[in-house]
Amino acid sequence: MSQASRLRALETEGLLHPRADAVTAALFTEGGFFLAADKVQVKYEMLRAHLLDGVPVTAASAAHGYSRAGFYLVTAAFEQACGVPERGTGC
Repeated sequence: MSQASRLRALETEGLLHPRADAVTAALFTEGGFFLAADKVQVKYEMLRAHLLDGVPVTAASAAHGYSRAGFYLVTAAFEQACGVPERGTGC
């Protein structure tokens, strides 16, 4: 799937990151599979960076184009949807 196709699909589903230009995390700046415009992917990687890599909340949120408060909203939504996983396990 081309990047243009992915962007169209994300836009159709309402899943475009509103601040994709603010994403500076290395995974997203290197190109390839990771797309800063994919809101779900960016949120997942933001949580993963904090929970598994130990990146501080302020740094993880800023690198993924979110505020610190936004980070906690994403965390709460994830916990509500999946419960709180044990360290190292998935949803």
